[in-house]
Amino acid sequence: MTLDEYLVYAGVTAGEFAQRLGCSVQTIYKYRRNQRFPNREVQRQIYELTGGKVTPNDWVGVGQLMSPVKAAPVSVSHHRS
Repeated sequence: MTLDEYLVYAGVTAGEFAQRLGCSVQTIYKYRRNQRFPNREVQRQIYELTGGKVTPNDWVGVGQLMSPVKAAPVSVSHHRS
């Protein structure tokens, strides 16, 4: 879940979340719009503040619904010596 999705889901304003996180409202807006990427420590704090709903993987799109990756077919040949 993205931070934007979480804030809507939880009914939390950017101002309220910024206060809990200890940053500016502008920073939250940038996080919500993917204009700024939180560092590892801030990602951990966001994870804790959201009860685990926004994970570090969510910042890079891992864990969200993505198209399955298909492996390329592998050709195996058996050679006799």
